[in-house]
Amino acid sequence: VISDTPKTERKTAEAKLSTQDRKQNGYCIRSGVPIPFNIEKPMSYEAFKSWSKYGDPDFPEKFCHYSGETSEGATSVSRPILKKNWKQAKEIFEF
Repeated sequence: VISDTPKTERKTAEAKLSTQDRKQNGYCIRSGVPIPFNIEKPMSYEAFKSWSKYGDPDFPEKFCHYSGETSEGATSVSRPILKKNWKQAKEIFEF
């Protein structure tokens, strides 16, 4: 799902993801691009290179690693998943 996609289309696409797909897919918290879900590494390589110049784990980012939806600064490397998605992400990814 691309971040330029209208919100309603993104929600529909996300709803179609099966649990198995959810277990493999995450989103870069800086760019929103699909990446493997890894709560320890919630950024694409390119985004990580940019972030690592300062390395602030609490720097506000733009997307939720779990859902890919915009976070408006509510996510960061130390908190890559929006609070409203935490419980569901924890159940699916078993962390």
